[in-house]
Amino acid sequence: MHSAVGLELCSGALLGLFLARSKYGFDNSIQIPSILPPIIMLIMMVLSLQTHGFQNKPFECRHIVLSSVIVIGFGLVEIGVFVLLGISMRNFDRTWILPLEALLHLILWVSVVCVLHRRGSRRLGCFSKHRETGSLCCAVVVAVLASVFGALCVHYVNEHMGNKKDGKGYMALTALLHVSAATSLFKHPDDLPNIPHCVIYIFGAVGLNTVNSIALVLELCLKAGSGARTVEDLRVIVLPSETLFIAGWLVLQIYGVCVAIRHRRKGGQGRTVCQVHQEMEGLSDTVL
Repeated sequence: MHSAVGLELCSGALLGLFLARSKYGFDNSIQIPSILPPIIMLIMMVLSLQTHGFQNKPFECRHIVLSSVIVIGFGLVEIGVFVLLGISMRNFDRTWILPLEALLHLILWVSVVCVLHRRGSRRLGCFSKHRETGSLCCAVVVAVLASVFGALCVHYVNEHMGNKKDGKGYMALTALLHVSAATSLFKHPDDLPNIPHCVIYIFGAVGLNTVNSIALVLELCLKAGSGARTVEDLRVIVLPSETLFIAGWLVLQIYGVCVAIRHRRKGGQGRTVCQVHQEMEGLSDTVL
């Protein structure tokens, strides 16, 4: 969970570096920090509910501390942006949303911690009663939020950096980070079909190195002959191939989860509710 959130944070920081190189007005200056941070915070909170609530994984102090540091860090960043934008633009009336969001993030996170603490003390039985449905709903919400966040990042990069010299390379890097964040939410299953598993492995071990080597050799040969670069940004060739590999790995992991759920449902027919809940412990090891 924290690796996925960390990669999304890197995407947001990278977007800030992109936009720092372009000129944009006050509307975009306040729009980006007021929209993107709440999405990341919601992703982390929903993942916390799914992992420690519905999937019954222990909610230890290190999880609370690490997530709290992220929430507090986001709050401090938003307050800093509020001050900087207010001073530079001389307009504090339209930046009040940033400290308000920081306060709401802190309140929501404290509420999530309290709910999960009560779940750990067995005072809330709704998590156990609706365990599979709740986990599935959380997964759908996270997928929608991550897709919206990625689409907004791509939109902002394309709007402000699309015509720049290295805009396409930045776009490819943004896509790679978002696909990597989605992939980090899964544990690689062991019982996958051999053929697609081998195809993904061979493409990652051999295909990526081959594509990168050929692109570099061609660029060096053409540059030696003409004295000028033929490809403005090699990231346009290298990063999409890596994104394709990670996307294939992501699809394979999603397929493995679907197969595990189908097998659990077939094996759960004719068994008691307690036995089904005990077997679902093994299913949580292949998902978040």
